[in-house]
Amino acid sequence: MPIYKINSPCMIAGTIHKSGTVECDESSASALLSSGSLSPLNDGSEVNAEVKQTSQPSFEGLSLNEAIAALPGDDKNWTASGAPQIKALEALTGTNISAAERDEAWDAYQNAALLEANEKGAAE
Repeated sequence: MPIYKINSPCMIAGTIHKSGTVECDESSASALLSSGSLSPLNDGSEVNAEVKQTSQPSFEGLSLNEAIAALPGDDKNWTASGAPQIKALEALTGTNISAAERDEAWDAYQNAALLEANEKGAAE
C-alpha cells in the first residue's frame, strides 16, 4: 500500500491521523489527496526518514483544524453541545480564537469527517 504524508488532520478507517505519515489504499486516500489533507511520498529511504522525523506529534502552534483533531476527549475540553472549548483550542494553537472562528472550523471538521465516512461506506 502507498504511504502518504499527512498535511492536516484527517480520518482514515475510523481513526483520526494528525501528523506524520499513513499507509492506506488508494481509494481511501483519493478524496484526502484532492482536499490536500494527504500528499503522496516517494518510495525509498526518504519515506523512512520522513516517518522517523514526523511520527512524534507536536502540539505547539497547531492550526485550528489540527487543534480540533488533537483535542483530548476529556469532558472539560468540550461544551455541552459537543463543540470544542475555546480555551482548550487556544492552548493548543497559541492564539486567541473567537466563538465564530471555532464554530466555522468545527463545522468544517465535522463535514470533512462525514464526507470521508460516506465515501468509505460507498466504497464498501
